[in-house]
Amino acid sequence: GVPQQAVRPAPPPRRRRPLAGDDRVHRHRQPVHRAVRDRVRRDRAGRHAVPARRLAAVRDRGDRQRERRHQPAAGHRPADRRRR
Repeated sequence: GVPQQAVRPAPPPRRRRPLAGDDRVHRHRQPVHRAVRDRVRRDRAGRHAVPARRLAAVRDRGDRQRERRHQPAAGHRPADRRRR
């Protein structure tokens, strides 16, 4: 009497160990040099892959003032613009 839930086939079990004979090295990532990290990433067409503003926001998470000064909070607090 209870409606039967449709059964979906279980996904194949995940392989934990690498394939035999497949000896790719997984190196621990070295920390990326800051000058490299701060460069604007470009995709193959030469456009910015990450918009520079978002990159800046990541670079100094604690200090968003510089970003906010040019773009006040989105329409919510008009006083924001006047205060600065």
